[in-house]
Formats: sequence, C-alpha cells, structure tokens
Amino acid sequence: MRFRIMEQGALCETEKATLNVGNAGADAVPEFSPRMLAAEVRQLSKGSNWRPAWTVALQWIVIVGAVALALHFHHWAVWLVAGVVIATRQTALGVLMHEAAHYHLSSRKWLNDWIGDILCALPIYMTTAGYRYEHMRHHLHTNTPEDPTWEKTQVDRDLLVFPQGALKTFRVFLFDLLGLHIPRMMRYVRSRTYIHRLVTGGPPRLSIAEHVRWFLFHAALITLLAVTNSWIPYLLLWVVPSMTLGTVLFRIRILAEHPATKAVDEIHDTRFVEGTVLERLSIAPLNINYHLEHHLFPSVPCHQLPALHKLLLGRGIYRPGQNYFRSYLGLRHGVLGWLIGRNRFHPVTTEQSDNEA
Repeated sequence: MRFRIMEQGALCETEKATLNVGNAGADAVPEFSPRMLAAEVRQLSKGSNWRPAWTVALQWIVIVGAVALALHFHHWAVWLVAGVVIATRQTALGVLMHEAAHYHLSSRKWLNDWIGDILCALPIYMTTAGYRYEHMRHHLHTNTPEDPTWEKTQVDRDLLVFPQGALKTFRVFLFDLLGLHIPRMMRYVRSRTYIHRLVTGGPPRLSIAEHVRWFLFHAALITLLAVTNSWIPYLLLWVVPSMTLGTVLFRIRILAEHPATKAVDEIHDTRFVEGTVLERLSIAPLNINYHLEHHLFPSVPCHQLPALHKLLLGRGIYRPGQNYFRSYLGLRHGVLGWLIGRNRFHPVTTEQSDNEA
C-alpha cells in the first residue's frame, strides 16, 4: 500500500512523491486509501495568501505586546509571564517554519521563503531550506534509517526514545526547563542552522538569497538592540525562554508525533493528539496536533487540518493509545501517561499488519 505526498494542492506523480507505508507490500489498513478523499483534499489544499500572512502577523503582535508589558511594568512576575507567552509563540513560529517548508505561506515560492526565514525560522535560529531538506526526507521515510528525525532519536535514545519511567521522564523535562540539555538539543537542530550549513557546506547548499536574508535579519536585529539598548531584555525575554520552557514544549511535541520504533506505515507511525485548549495554545499551536492528518496529506495547510480530520473520522484509522491520544499532559489517556510507561501499548509489528490485512 502506497500513499502519495501531495504538494501545493495537487496529487503529485513526480519522483520523490511516493510515500511508502507498509512492509513487504502488506496492506496494514486495507479499509482506507488516500485516493478515497482525493477530490475533497484538492479543495482543502487550495492556497491562501492572506490567511498565512495574518497568522504570522498575529504571533508577532502577541510577542511585541508581551515585551511591551514587561518593559512597562518592570516587575519580575510580569517578565516571567511574558517569557512564558513568548516561549509559546516561539513554538508557533516553529510551526510556521514547518508551513513554509511545505510552501504554505505564499503561493509565490520566493516570497514563501522570505517570510519563512525572516519572520519564522531565523528568529528561532534555523533556516527554512535547512529544515525543509530534512523534513521532506522525514515524510518520505518516516521511522526508517533514511528518516533524519528517526536517526537522531536513535543516537540520543535516553532523551528521545520513550516510554521511560516517571522519575526519568521528570528528570528529562526538568533538565530541559533548566536549560541543561541545550548542547544535546543543538545536536538535534544544528543541521538546520545557517552557521552549520555555512561551515559544512550543507546540505542543502546555501543560496545567495539565503545569505542575503541572514545578513538582513541579523543586521536589523543588532541595529534594533543597539539603538534601543535592549540587549538584556532580548536575552531574558527571547533567548532564555527559547532555551528553557521552549525546549520543554518542543520535546513534548516531537515525542508525541511519532513513536521511536521500527516503521510499519504512516497510520501506525504518526499520531493525532486532541489536546486541551491550553495545550493547543502552548505545546501544539496552529493545529500541529493534527500530525497524522498532515502526514497523510501534506498539501493541506494547517488551518484546514481540522476539516481534514472530520473527513477522516469514521475511516477506521484512529486507534486510542496508539495513534490517537486525548491530551498531551494527561496520565490516563494522554501522551504523558505513555511517556512514563503508565499507558503502555505494543506497537504493531509487520506480522500483525499482515494479519490485519
């Protein structure tokens, strides 16, 4: 059984457009094929320029508002709240970088990458093209040795392969919150950064446009900080949140998206988390919790994923405790319960997939 990746609203038949799900030809979920929803997905995949622009602008409005309140009140509690809010918006910028990787921020590719870099990726120390290179391979080879994300989890198993006990899980998140895991987290994301790609030569190779964007962004940032003498606020309200709470939010989300087990197929290897309102504002903003839906149909932009989810309901693909969780932080039906080993499930093996077929 093979699912096809759809980019920019079309069912692609070109090379690298085929997503392999299943082992040795086994139809792991024979009752569902993406082709069943081809017409509906084409409609949901139609691009919009104003909606992504407003979404990006909204994140920066919240960020600027949080900084302004902190600077106005000069109280540690206000700065703490502002830092928490900014950490959640940094997570949202990461989601928007992900949207840019799929060319969802603008119908014009050059503008998509300018927005993706200047307003989303570079502020959180990464590049859109660097992320895109890894992410497309992640889609094509989910949970296999050819998947860069899966490969990194196997190298850093004690921090990225779960379930583990409650004490070990608490220790991992506590060290994240204290910023003690930053060197190891940098190993996870460094290949997406401008400096790493500049020093190593890629991949992908840096373009002239990327050099220009990196220079303009940092020239503007340094000028702003120098003119306003905002070095300390930048450190405390941007850098520190990204390396403490931001790391916790990032880890919870990536651990929730895929189990670090051998691939079976997309439906078994990718998850949907319903999430509470607070979780959807912090851990998984902008509908990134619909990760299974996104992997099945990458051409659908994030604001249309809830509609896609409704189309998939009743198709027999959601399996509680396996690829569906009710929340991120719940112990009984949440991802956290699975992380600590309280809600253990046994990943489906190739043999089990054959039996289902």
